Amino acid sequence: MAPPIPAGSFPPAPAPRGAGLTVALLVPAMVLGLAGLLAASLLPFLAEPIEYRVGGGVLELRGGPPFLDGRTTVDLAAIREIRDVHLGRATGRMGESSPHRCIGRFTYPDLGTVRQATDCSRDVVLLDVAGGTPVLVNPEEPVAFRAALASGGPATFRPPHREAGGFEQAGPAPLLALAAFIVGAGAIWVVARGPRRLGYEVVGGSLVVHTALATKRFPLADRTARRTGVRARLRLAGSGMPGYHTGWFLLDTGFARVYASRFDDGVLLEGKPRIFVSPADPEALLAALRTRGVRDAR
Repeated sequence: MAPPIPAGSFPPAPAPRGAGLTVALLVPAMVLGLAGLLAASLLPFLAEPIEYRVGGGVLELRGGPPFLDGRTTVDLAAIREIRDVHLGRATGRMGESSPHRCIGRFTYPDLGTVRQATDCSRDVVLLDVAGGTPVLVNPEEPVAFRAALASGGPATFRPPHREAGGFEQAGPAPLLALAAFIVGAGAIWVVARGPRRLGYEVVGGSLVVHTALATKRFPLADRTARRTGVRARLRLAGSGMPGYHTGWFLLDTGFARVYASRFDDGVLLEGKPRIFVSPADPEALLAALRTRGVRDAR
């Protein structure tokens, strides 16, 4: 059984048909998108520095998160050829491509698909691997690197450009992704909470409006009100979600602050500012407003 509505309190009108289904589909989609943004903001901090480790009969390439194939092992005996190449523009990439970090599978017109772990320099070393994908590296000491491959190591090499790590390495992208995550989380909270929190009260000489983020009071002195519907509107600032519309709108009757679950039937209060609300019982709200001195608009 629903709790009784306090005197002077007015719930919003039910949202239009289909609004609940829209929200039910929208929230999971936003959650999945936010999960991707959060992962994007964290990945740069999980990545290892790019290294080429020679030893134990293998060349190990390191540079990315392990769960994203950030490490690759090449059998030294399978390396058929080592040669210097100058890279053109990649026509395809799958992996990380940020300043000084090119890690993953890249495609070049003259080389085809290669596995790359470089600092994005154009001049690199290509390892032709028997029965496998060619590998691109660019060690700071290419002569010593070739000698280590020939002798079997052990030795460790890095590209000429040293990654600083953390925020300096990642640049602004993680911060932007994290900011988008915070904004998106707030939007999900509004979508889920807004329709349930929206409501109106006539308290003293004010109309009190409850929204997802705040409670607002509007003095009723020198105001008029009338029941009306909105045929056309344009949202200028605020939220416009199924069953929950708040903010500044340009209505077919002019500019107004809107706090409504729907537009086809509501109450418009004239004054500064103009306010449009959508109580479940517009006539009951109008009657309560009249007891506070609000006149019927003509």
